[in-house]
Amino acid sequence: DLVPLGAVLGDLEKFAEADAVYRQSLRSYDGVSPFPLAWACFQLGMLWAELAPARDPDVAALWYRRAIAYVPGYVKARVHLSEVCASQGRTSDAEALLLPALSSGDPEVPCRLADVLISQGRVHEAATHLGSAQLRFEELLQRHLLAFADHAAEFYAGSGDDYDRALELALANVANRPTRRAIAQVEAIRARSGRATIPRTKGTPCTSPSSLSKASTSSTP
Repeated sequence: DLVPLGAVLGDLEKFAEADAVYRQSLRSYDGVSPFPLAWACFQLGMLWAELAPARDPDVAALWYRRAIAYVPGYVKARVHLSEVCASQGRTSDAEALLLPALSSGDPEVPCRLADVLISQGRVHEAATHLGSAQLRFEELLQRHLLAFADHAAEFYAGSGDDYDRALELALANVANRPTRRAIAQVEAIRARSGRATIPRTKGTPCTSPSSLSKASTSSTP
């Protein structure tokens, strides 16, 4: 029960209390399964990478690594740790984290991997992964719209290059669960909608499939 409580405290912007509750959940756990421990570590990583105003990527990375140590196949932890690595210029580390997770079917993996490849100048490979990400997002949305609406909205507001689709999904998400983060996502997409291009935000790929296609064509000898 402590990890859900920590999530509620984080959503209420009581970040110090959330941190304390997550840590308490780790200390008090006496089970044999590694999954609750990995979950708590992941939540601590999210807290310090994305939620707390005084973000600390190094602390966040520590918690993400602990989550992966408990559960090596923890895809979300790998994705989020790869974002930290990429933001610090360690793109090889980011790629190494993502490659084993490609088979998971999580569309965020090829989406983030495309970002890493772009930063390395590997545009042709990136275009392939972006196409895979878009296809997978749409497959998941057809079956579980509300479960993936927020992440798909983030994709379409960035790499997916479709503002209308992004806003549609963000509004569906906020109607289902009007949390502060969901409301903030709608406001952010609306605020950026009047611009010719949507700028990169933390965790959002910056290159659209169409621009990748153009870059790929122009780079061909």
